[in-house]
Amino acid sequence: MKQKWPDVRVDEFSAAIDFIIKFYQELGWNLVQAIDPMKIKIHPEMWGDIADQLKEKWGLSAALGWMNIGPSADESNVYNLAKDEVFVGEGAIKDCAEEIG
Repeated sequence: MKQKWPDVRVDEFSAAIDFIIKFYQELGWNLVQAIDPMKIKIHPEMWGDIADQLKEKWGLSAALGWMNIGPSADESNVYNLAKDEVFVGEGAIKDCAEEIG
């Protein structure tokens, strides 16, 4: 399902991980659910813009963190996303109890 970009900006946070956590929380993640960043897609330009902002503010390790645990770029434009949209696919955020049961 497509959603509007969460109301979060890199410059509002004191650490890259805080930005990433808040980004996912704004999409509905509650910190105890399983999350699959590969099922969350954003516009490739937005993905690059965020990586650049993180690198500028906190260095390469912050940009690499975005690459490793941030959402995926919709490189092939499958979801026809605008820069201010996020696609949250089925199973992207789910209760851990579902994994056990």
